[in-house]
Amino acid sequence: MFTPSRMSLVHILVAEDQVMSLFGTLVRTNCFQIVRKDELPEFRNIVTNFETKWILEEFAHLGERVEKVSKLLEVKSKFVGGEPEINPPEILEKVKQNIAEIETEVFPVIDRIKELEVRIEDLDMLSEKIIPLESEGIELESLRNLKFLWLTYGFTIRENFSQFRAGLAYIPHLLIYREIPFKELVYVYLFVPLSYKEDLERILGTAPFSRDNFLDRISGNLKEITEKSEVELWRVREEKVLLFSKLKNLRSKYESTLLTLKRQILVNSFVIRALENVGRVGRQFLISGWVPYNSINRVKKALTPYDKSVVQALPPISAAEAEKSALLPPTKFEHPGFLKPFDWLITTYGYPSYSELDPSPIVALSFLLMFGVMFADVGHGAILFLLGIFFSRFKGLRNLAITIAGCGGSAVIFGLLFGSFFGKEDIIPAFWFRPFDDIMYFLKLSVIFGVVMVSLGLILNTIQNVRRKNWVEVIFGNHGLAGIALYWAVIVTGIFLMKEGSVSFGIKILIASALVVPVLLIMLGRLLYSRLKKKVPKQGIIESAFGVVELGLSILTNTLSFIRVAAFNISHAALCIAVYAIAKQTEQFMPASGTGLSKILTVVPGHFLVLVLEGLVVLIQCLRLEYYEFFSKFFSGQGVKFEPLRVS
Repeated sequence: MFTPSRMSLVHILVAEDQVMSLFGTLVRTNCFQIVRKDELPEFRNIVTNFETKWILEEFAHLGERVEKVSKLLEVKSKFVGGEPEINPPEILEKVKQNIAEIETEVFPVIDRIKELEVRIEDLDMLSEKIIPLESEGIELESLRNLKFLWLTYGFTIRENFSQFRAGLAYIPHLLIYREIPFKELVYVYLFVPLSYKEDLERILGTAPFSRDNFLDRISGNLKEITEKSEVELWRVREEKVLLFSKLKNLRSKYESTLLTLKRQILVNSFVIRALENVGRVGRQFLISGWVPYNSINRVKKALTPYDKSVVQALPPISAAEAEKSALLPPTKFEHPGFLKPFDWLITTYGYPSYSELDPSPIVALSFLLMFGVMFADVGHGAILFLLGIFFSRFKGLRNLAITIAGCGGSAVIFGLLFGSFFGKEDIIPAFWFRPFDDIMYFLKLSVIFGVVMVSLGLILNTIQNVRRKNWVEVIFGNHGLAGIALYWAVIVTGIFLMKEGSVSFGIKILIASALVVPVLLIMLGRLLYSRLKKKVPKQGIIESAFGVVELGLSILTNTLSFIRVAAFNISHAALCIAVYAIAKQTEQFMPASGTGLSKILTVVPGHFLVLVLEGLVVLIQCLRLEYYEFFSKFFSGQGVKFEPLRVS
C-alpha cells in the first residue's frame, strides 16, 4: 500500500503462426504493458520491424465499408457487451465475408430508392410544368400550331426573377410562370410575336435562363398526362415506402452484426498497432513487457496453450535497480477499495516513480483531516456529505463525490468537536474547545501539525533513499538524516528558548552543537564522500552553504504555512457571523410580519455562498499544503502510469 506494485520484465518468443493469437491472449490478461523494441538496447541489433501496414490498411478500408452501411441503415453507435474476438488475420476474413453479405442485401435496396427518388422528382417537376398551362386553359396541340407567336420555355432563378421580368419590358410578350416549391427556380413560358424572336433571343442570352424541351417528349391531352403522372407518382411512392420498410427490417436484422463488426475492427486494429512494437527475429517474434510480479503466474498460465512460445520472466526489479535502469518501470497502485477514490489527489500532481513511496494513505488521511478542521461545521459538513453520497451514483463523478463525502464527514466530526452548527456556536456544545475562544492555542496546534507533516515528508524521503541504496543522500542529504536532525534541532531550540528565556553557557554549547553538526554534515558530507571516491563533487562548499540556508528557510516556511489550517477555520466562522449580521440589519427595513422571510432570503443565499466559495477555497488550500509543503520533501511525480494492453 505504501509502495507501488513490484514489476517484472517479461520476454516472450513466439512462432510466426501463433503471434497474433498469443498477442490477443495477452490483451485479455489485462496485466501486460508492452515495451517498445527500441527501448531494449540488448535486442536492438538483432530484431527487425514487424510489417503491419498492409493489414491496418485492410482494416481501415473495411471500417469505411461498415460505417457506410451503418449510415445507410441508420445504425447508431452504442456499446456491445461480451468478450471481443482477437485474432487479426481471421477477423479480417470474417469481417470481409460478413460485410459483403450485408452489402449484397442493402445496396440494391438503396440503389432502387435513389432511382425512385429521381423518378418522383421528375414526376413532380412534370406536374409543376403543366400546372401553369392548365390554369390558362392552354392545350398541347395549340402550342404546336402557333403561326404568329414564338414560344420559349425553361427555368430561371427565383431570386433573379424580378430582374428577368424587367428585361422583358421592352418587347411585347406574354409571360406565364410557376414557382417550383421544392427548388429555388421559376418555370416560365414566354410568348412573343415572331418579329420579336431575335430580340427575345438576345435578352435571354444575357439572362440566367435554361431552356427546356419537355413538350417534345409528351403527347396527348394535358389533363390525361397529369392524371397518368399522378397515378405513377402514387405507385412509385408506395414502392419507396415498401423499400424503406425493407430497410427497417434489414436494420433490425443486421444492427447487432454491424456493431460487432465495428468493435472487432477497432479492437483488432488496436492489437495490430500494438504489434508494431514487437520485433521479428527470423521466423519468430519477440514480445517484451512489464507485468506486476503477482500476476506472472496468471500470464504464464494464459500462454500455456501456445506450444511454440518461450516465456522468460525476470525477477522483480528493485528500487535501486530502477534508479540505474535506462528502462523506467511503470507505476501501479496497490490500494484497497476504500482508498481508490482518493487516488486523484496524487495523480493530479503526478504518479510516483517506481522507486518512490506511494503517499496515498497519508495524503488521504491528512487531506480529510485538514479539510475537516478548516471547514469544521456540522451543518455545512452534513450538506457536503449528502451531496457526495448523491453524486457518487454517477460513474464519472464517483471518486470526486466520495472525496467530497469524506470531507463532509470530517467537517461534521470537527464541527462537533468545536461546537459549530451553520456558524452558530450556541446550539451544540463543543466536545473539545471553541477556536474563537482560544485562537493562540489553535494556532499552536496548526504549527504542531505542520511539524508532523514536514517531518513525515523528510522521513519518507530518507526511507526512499534507503530503498534506492543511495546512502549519501540518506546521511548527508538536505532531506535525509542530517536534514531531519537540523530541522528538529531548530524546532527544539525554538521551543526551549520560548519556555526558558535565558539559558546557561552549557546549554548554549549543547544547542550550538545540535545546530552545527547537521549543518556541517550537509555542507561537507557529500563533498568529502566525492573526494574519497575520487569523483568530481556536484557542488562546491559555497553552493552547499547556500543550500543549507535555503533548506532552513524552506522547512521553516513550510511549517508555518500550516497556520492557514487554523486561519481558514476562523475565517469560516467569521463569514458565518457576517451572514447573520447582514440578516439582522435587513430586518430593520422590513415590517414585523416579514422578518422571517427576510432572514430566509439573506441567510440561505449567504450560507450557499459560504458552502460553495469557501468550500472551493479550502479544497485548494488543502491541495496546496499537500503539494508544496509535503510533496516537496520526497515526491517527484515523474512516474509513468502502468497501462496494460486492454480493449474496451
